[in-house]
Amino acid sequence: MTTFTDLFERLDPDDNIRGKQFERICKWYLEHDPFYASQLAHVWLWKDWPGRWYPKKEAGIDLVAQHRDGTLWAIQAKAYDQAYAVTKHDVDKFLSESNRKDDNTGRPLFAYRLLLVTTRKQLGSTARNTINAQAIPVGYRGRTELDAVEIDWPASPSDLRARRLPPKKPIGHWAYQGEAMNNVVNGFRQADRGKLIMACGTGKTLTALFIREKLAARRTLVLVPSLQLMKQTIGEWTRNKTVDFDFLPVCSDETVSKDDEDMPVSSTSDLGLPVTTAPEEIAAFLRRRSGPLVVFATYQSSPEIAKAYRLGRVPAFDLAIADEAHRCAAAHSSEFATILDNEKIKAHRRLFMTATPRIYSAHVLKAAKEAGYEFASMDDEERFGKVFHRLTFHQAIERNLLTDYQVAIIGVDKATYRAWAEKGWFITIDGKEVKDARSVAGQIGLAKAMREYDLHRVITFHRLVKGATAFKASFPDVIDWMPARQRPKGKLWTDHVDGTMSAWERQRRLQRLGDVGTGEHGVISNARCLTEGIDVPTLDGVAFIDPKRSDIDIAQAVGRAIRLADGKTLGTIVIPVFIDTDEPDPDVILKDSAFKAVWDVLLALRAHDEDLAQQLDDLRRMLGRLPRGRRGSLRLPPKIKVVDIPDVCGGEFASAFKVRIIEQTTASWEFWFGLLEGFVQQNDHARVPQSYVVDGYRLGMWVNTQRQLHARGILNGDRKRRLACLPGWTWDPYGDQWEEGFSQLLKYVELNGDARVPKSCVIGGYKLGSWIKQQRRAFSKGLLDPDRELRLKALPGWTWDAYADQWESRFRLLLDYVEHYGDAVVPTSYRSDDGYQLGKWVAVQRNFHSDRTLEADREVRLENLPGWSWSGRDAMWEQGFRHLLDYVRRYGDALVPVAYKTDDGYPLGQWVATQRFFRAKGTLDADRERRLGELSGWMWNGRDAIWEERFRRLLDYVESNGDALVPRRYKDADGDSLGVWVMRQRKSYAEGTLEPGRERRLADVPGWTWKVRSPT
Repeated sequence: MTTFTDLFERLDPDDNIRGKQFERICKWYLEHDPFYASQLAHVWLWKDWPGRWYPKKEAGIDLVAQHRDGTLWAIQAKAYDQAYAVTKHDVDKFLSESNRKDDNTGRPLFAYRLLLVTTRKQLGSTARNTINAQAIPVGYRGRTELDAVEIDWPASPSDLRARRLPPKKPIGHWAYQGEAMNNVVNGFRQADRGKLIMACGTGKTLTALFIREKLAARRTLVLVPSLQLMKQTIGEWTRNKTVDFDFLPVCSDETVSKDDEDMPVSSTSDLGLPVTTAPEEIAAFLRRRSGPLVVFATYQSSPEIAKAYRLGRVPAFDLAIADEAHRCAAAHSSEFATILDNEKIKAHRRLFMTATPRIYSAHVLKAAKEAGYEFASMDDEERFGKVFHRLTFHQAIERNLLTDYQVAIIGVDKATYRAWAEKGWFITIDGKEVKDARSVAGQIGLAKAMREYDLHRVITFHRLVKGATAFKASFPDVIDWMPARQRPKGKLWTDHVDGTMSAWERQRRLQRLGDVGTGEHGVISNARCLTEGIDVPTLDGVAFIDPKRSDIDIAQAVGRAIRLADGKTLGTIVIPVFIDTDEPDPDVILKDSAFKAVWDVLLALRAHDEDLAQQLDDLRRMLGRLPRGRRGSLRLPPKIKVVDIPDVCGGEFASAFKVRIIEQTTASWEFWFGLLEGFVQQNDHARVPQSYVVDGYRLGMWVNTQRQLHARGILNGDRKRRLACLPGWTWDPYGDQWEEGFSQLLKYVELNGDARVPKSCVIGGYKLGSWIKQQRRAFSKGLLDPDRELRLKALPGWTWDAYADQWESRFRLLLDYVEHYGDAVVPTSYRSDDGYQLGKWVAVQRNFHSDRTLEADREVRLENLPGWSWSGRDAMWEQGFRHLLDYVRRYGDALVPVAYKTDDGYPLGQWVATQRFFRAKGTLDADRERRLGELSGWMWNGRDAIWEERFRRLLDYVESNGDALVPRRYKDADGDSLGVWVMRQRKSYAEGTLEPGRERRLADVPGWTWKVRSPT
């Protein structure tokens, strides 16, 4: 593929010819680079433009282009030497001539102006100030940007033909982007917002483009945090699109960073495109009905988009993409949070993309709210949605999308530095000797790492810009006075970048780093301006000299070191650390702030590499399982290499350093869990006594704390699961005892059918009766767990009242009586089979009812029994009636002799006579009268009943003797004078006083005669 450098080197050495060649090349460039070709409808050389006002001479304008919206651009193309710095004089004529107004409208003729030059130097300050002050905006593109354009340039200025590079697609090596695209599209079927989390360098920008095309979104918003990232995004999208779209950049010049943050600051001139922040223009663009529309905007300008929606009648975006979306996790009033509010920016779908999601703890969110601020955290699904797709560092490395990495911790000891200084091996900066080892330890450590790992391209990160500048300035001198065996071989090139530089100047210096050749080493220092969203060349490593603590910044920086490149297999992360060997105690040394960078970088790495996190956690757990003396024998994960620890530090320091790395990069919980695992290994269970102490660690108290955290609902889910998996673990130690008692109670219920356990009950040595007493006492005091209360209540026959058990047992006897006798009419004198005076108990229940002291539930249960009555007299009546029913079943009628008594001595004959007496007096209850009257053979007349009874006995006689000739003095087995009764019937017949019905019934008896004299 032909590069711009290849083409440029073939230009004619004559300046005039060279200039004309470059003008034609610029025309070709504007027509073929998708960045511009997608925006420009026509491009003319000045001499070919129909609207030129100097037909035969130049006007300082070399080309004119017409935007697809009809506006005109004026373009100047100058083939300067790459070391030349453009001056104000060089652009004055171009700016003056292109500032003309349209003769017809009076408005500016050109809407935008563009400088295309071949110099690598940034504009002179006067030229830049003049350009920035123009009313009609001016864009600028230099040699660095032209070199970076991804197109196949013509092979010769005389043959301007070329092939556009095919767009990247989610196939082959990029298949994971297709996977991410599909997951996001599927996610949008269920929700209107979600997160795409992909490790740095794995192609979020292209994935976003594929998602837009897959969704066929007509109106798309792409938000980025900087002009530089906007420029890169527009370039990627225009080069790789498969569907054309019109776009509108919405942004303004960025202000200088505050507090020496070193954030990259850019001017819209660096973008090389016309931009706007006018709400009216934004609204008009979105109202267009033509093909797909894309708004590229910075977060800082997103409030202007919100203002456009307030104008009304502006269609919603079909898709809004927030790149580097961790920036949105900010104060709700921040411009970065504008996209979160659907009332401000209307969108049917919102996608939040980042490699490093920012999550605020509940404590921080609460504190912010109390201070009057509202922060958005990326785990808030209401604002950011669910994770549609996640690709972590570790996953990307496993899938060969990123190179693996190693962390090299390089020790620089005070003793060695002192020895070098005494030999005159120290440096001077601005004529002053630098003898403070801390100020150069980072440089010595990096130099050692570059030698050890053959690092040729490195970026260093610092907390402050002045630190980055000083590092770059003195690094070559440090290497010069280092011993040859410890410094990198070959030439060294150093530079630095910071946020005050123009975007193209930063890019020029980075491009120089990318061009480092064989046998050469390049180092660029910076604070933060290279952490986020800026393309950097392929690196061998990054070095954290004095970084800020932000894990997001660190992770973004690491992402620079592990991007894929031909022949690259490993990215190296260098952490130099100064070791004060004057201090003999390793613990004191390791408390030094010099080690803070080690802890911060490793913590950031574990936050984004789950494999490293797991390895570190395993080691922390092993610390808990090993005796104190053996803990230093643990090996760090293979990715963490502690190299070049000076011999003077000794083995004790090296061991302490490894242990401290593990402790500083993991939660103490893992150590305690390791102690608990050791306890389980020794005891086969996790039931740790609360007073248990091992190696001075109060393990029993820690276990109790975990249970308290669980009870409060704030124990981490993974920790909860791991604890629960231990043999014998319980969240409630007293619950074990309770469960044992409940298990014994269940066995009792299974055997006996209910939970009415006697106080003295003991099962297999277990005092179940006493346990039940404890549960009732706890319940009465309101101390019994509700779940346990429910479980006990669910058992058949359970009661909270100890005396209720007695009642239940008596009631059960009553149920047995009912089952046996068919009703609850219990004689007062009745005793159960076990001798209990059930009749008296029934009488007591009636008394309680009468006194209104019987519980309602018990009243209902008694009333539901057949034959139950609250009146004692009623009960006695029911008792008599039950005997009468027995009599009827036995004899077939209710003709009970007055003297008849039941087998148990009940005087049934007298009871029957009493019922007839009460009826004759009119005092018999109507229901009772009905029930008696329905009985077979019942008679209210006593004499009639006696006659019927004697007649039945006569029938019995006839059945036994074959005739009705009853002797006068005959008595039956009961002593009844049947012969006398028969004689009286004949006498009454003879006297004519026998009722006709009786006369007929007697005459029908076999062998009956009215005149036969029976022998005496």
